[in-house]
Amino acid sequence: MMASYTSSGHAKSVYESKAQTYLREMVQWLQENKPTAFEVTWQGRTQILLEWLEGMKNEELILKNDPALFTPHPSLLANFRDLVDLVADVCLENYFSELAPDYPIFPILVSQENLAQTVQEALRGLANLHRSKQGHGILAALALLNGKQIDPSRSKYAQAILEQLHQKPAGQVLNRAELFSSDYFAPATYRLEPELVIILIAALVSAGELVLVMPRQQFDTSNFTTLAATPVKDLIEFRHLERPKDFNLPALKALFELLTLPSGLEIALTHNEDSAVQQLQAKVSETLRQLVQAQQGLASRFIFWGKPILSDVEMQHYRDGLTETKTFLESLPAYSTPLKFKNFRYTAGFVTAQWSGLKILQNITHLIAILADFSQPVAYLTAAEASLPPQHPWLSETNQVRETLLSRLGDVRQRNQPGFSYHAQQQLTALQKAYIKAYFNLHQPARLGADDGQAKQRLLRDKRLLNIKKLAKIALLPRQQLSDFEKHLSQLQTCYALTENDLIAQTVCPYCGYKPLFEHQPQEAAHLITELKNAATQRELLKPETRAQLDTFRTNKRQRTEQNTPRIRIRIIGIQTKVFVVGDLY
Repeated sequence: MMASYTSSGHAKSVYESKAQTYLREMVQWLQENKPTAFEVTWQGRTQILLEWLEGMKNEELILKNDPALFTPHPSLLANFRDLVDLVADVCLENYFSELAPDYPIFPILVSQENLAQTVQEALRGLANLHRSKQGHGILAALALLNGKQIDPSRSKYAQAILEQLHQKPAGQVLNRAELFSSDYFAPATYRLEPELVIILIAALVSAGELVLVMPRQQFDTSNFTTLAATPVKDLIEFRHLERPKDFNLPALKALFELLTLPSGLEIALTHNEDSAVQQLQAKVSETLRQLVQAQQGLASRFIFWGKPILSDVEMQHYRDGLTETKTFLESLPAYSTPLKFKNFRYTAGFVTAQWSGLKILQNITHLIAILADFSQPVAYLTAAEASLPPQHPWLSETNQVRETLLSRLGDVRQRNQPGFSYHAQQQLTALQKAYIKAYFNLHQPARLGADDGQAKQRLLRDKRLLNIKKLAKIALLPRQQLSDFEKHLSQLQTCYALTENDLIAQTVCPYCGYKPLFEHQPQEAAHLITELKNAATQRELLKPETRAQLDTFRTNKRQRTEQNTPRIRIRIIGIQTKVFVVGDLY
């Protein structure tokens, strides 16, 4: 290069050409070898650039809390300055962590040179969903985004400012000097520069949480677009922050969202529309009614088929959650007009915290609905259990289903699964059908049909039985056998009208009330009627000596009458001789 300066003419052009060639070669070499061509010395330790980055992994350069906060691996860096900045970050990390442990991490380069311009982009991003990369990165780093929406309640930095303001007594303001110490906000933890604090304040203004007062004007939700367009250097010179003197719009919005009321009603309320208050109070009343019902359900321990569903720990957790939310809701009827909501004392964060209590209410309401659906089949099955003898196999199957459903009902995740109630209803219905079949199979042999019922009536009117009953008074017959015969005969009931459809609504026969648990039949009723009609059974009603005489007669066949009918002459002292036809006795 020096030769080109001292030469002239053709020689000068030759030297300049060679110098440009050497310069290009040097720059190309540096481009190809820049990660290894430069050394960095920090705290007495000297290494080439890439050696400082050897301990880093891809995962260390990705912030999990927000997809927007992503830093590429060194091998992906496009320019040399990014590589130098990354090495500086590695070297100075411990120093900055000790100096400001909670300082935000930015996905873009933020320096003193571009800070004002970057902050201005962030302010524009607060008022516009179409944000630049710079604006989005700053808002994400300050945790002001919920998806694409601005949500200062998610930012610990914004909430720290709001907290400091709310520590002031009502009517007092938070001065600029009180917010900053040593030119930083919270220097021991956050150490935020005033430019970054302006972004947080602007986000709180957009949410209606505070008012920013400047020397000549003030900004609130009504003129936020003007704030977003104001130069950062002017905003930094604000005088103080104060509570909004109008409706607390974020809190009202959180309240209407909590009660799942239509969007926009909170705006209608701020416009003094009574209909918004009426809809709100109606929903509060309905929710309180459900809360009371849920608390009553908790008091009864939610019994399913004779057993409690919830444990004591769950019961206490549910009680505490419902009590807190109920106390909050019971305070709302006092706000009976739109103007009274100017004194709404709850913050948006406090209102949002009531979601946990309403979630408990939702779970309990769902459980109440399930138990209401189960109440009729369970009542039927409970009555059915009381009808069958303990050894019946249907009872064992029922116990298994009961324990399974009780376990699933006690698990909030299982009982909230889609289709749980439907499948449980199917199980209960299957048990009911099985019981109907089992009961019908027990009822049929335990009762007389139409033909056997007529046979029973004929036996009761049979002249042989009537004659024997007359003779029982004169000790001709043993009374016990006669009593047993009559008892067996009278206990046999006639019922042939029962169908399986009759057992859908009730667990026992509506015509005879048959309960297998209390009516143990050693044999089928129809078979017993056949035995009672049998002469071999009837002859047991005669005294032993009479039976012996009949047996002798039947064996020898010697006694006959003009009608060829065997007779027995029985003489009773003091009474004329009476002749009984043997066939009349059995």
